[in-house]
Amino acid sequence: MDQELKTVRRKLNNALEPVKVMMMHQKRKMVREEWLSFVERTKTSVVNHPYEYINNELGSENDLVPLVTKIFDDFLSENP
Repeated sequence: MDQELKTVRRKLNNALEPVKVMMMHQKRKMVREEWLSFVERTKTSVVNHPYEYINNELGSENDLVPLVTKIFDDFLSENP
C-alpha cells in the first residue's frame, strides 16, 4: 500500500471512529446475529453515502469503497 493510500485509510479510519463507537455500544444491546446485521447495514450505508460520514477531501466514492470495506473487516476481526 503506497503512502498516500495509507494516509487516506488512516484519516478515513479516524473519521469513522464515532461510527465504530456507536456500533460497539449497540453490540451490548443485541444478540450476535442482530449486531452483525447492524454492522453490515452500517457498512452499506457508509459505502452508499460516504459523505454523510466523512468529508469529501478523502477521495472519490469509488476509491473509498475498498478502504471502507477493509476498515469494517478489521473492525469485525477485532471485535468478534
